[in-house]
Amino acid sequence: WLKKASENHTNWKERYARVYFTDPLRTQSALSYYTTDKVDTKEKGHLLLTDTITYYCCEINDLPTVLLILPTRTWIFSFTSSVLMDAFCTHSLQLMPQGKPIKEGFMKLGKRKQYVIVLSTGYALLFRTKQCFDYEDCFNLTTVSSVETDINQNSTEHRLILTTNPYETTMAKHAKKVQ
Repeated sequence: WLKKASENHTNWKERYARVYFTDPLRTQSALSYYTTDKVDTKEKGHLLLTDTITYYCCEINDLPTVLLILPTRTWIFSFTSSVLMDAFCTHSLQLMPQGKPIKEGFMKLGKRKQYVIVLSTGYALLFRTKQCFDYEDCFNLTTVSSVETDINQNSTEHRLILTTNPYETTMAKHAKKVQ
């Protein structure tokens, strides 16, 4: 059993999860989740674990939690104990790069201040507060094509302007697929 955050990361639901291989060579794995642990229960949803780009372990609402960064969505699962979370990560995500925090702190993004955790895997996670239970978004820093700094003359604020070139982003995705 685990707790799964909804797609917009505002609601949490208890789900029974099964992890399994999807191919005979046992190179592709998936997670399916259900409302009950009965054998004939209809699947509520699933995700391909082998599509995980990176993952990050933290505590949310006093529960060991893993954020799985996939190309189209960030999945958030909380476990009743760190032993269960560690077992899930060890057995299900063993080939995926775990993001370790290399820098974290508050950053003003637009008009709002957000807590940012930059991971060793090149992703930045955005939260509304430092407690991490209010995850908002994730962005890939490796697609940044230029970085500019700007100092606001009226305050002690330093601005960092990150831009991406759509062509370079597409080519980087293509190169990754080829690898």
